[in-house]
Amino acid sequence: MDKSFLRATPLFRDLPERLFERLVSAIRIHRVKRGESVFQQGQAAGEIFIVMEGWVKYARIDSEGREIVLGVLGKGQAFGESLAPINGVYPGSAEAVANARIARLPALISRFQATGPA
Repeated sequence: MDKSFLRATPLFRDLPERLFERLVSAIRIHRVKRGESVFQQGQAAGEIFIVMEGWVKYARIDSEGREIVLGVLGKGQAFGESLAPINGVYPGSAEAVANARIARLPALISRFQATGPA
């Protein structure tokens, strides 16, 4: 795992070294093929994701069944962290629009950012 890459992302940039190391130890790398889902709208929100390589589309389906694309995320961008508090489910879906490598961090562990190390 490329710790220097992760350290440079906004999610980890300002963390104390000890906390950074704890969080990085919980990360798992996942490869996602183009067209493959990362998570679905309405799915229990339990992880935060960082794009290591590739592109991921974040979208939601509105009440009339139309897809609303909210963004396309690239290398170094995190997603899922601001979504988890909404009733505990992801309010949109994430899908790879190119083959991607994604770092997955359990959302509960990431809350160390707010509370500090245990």
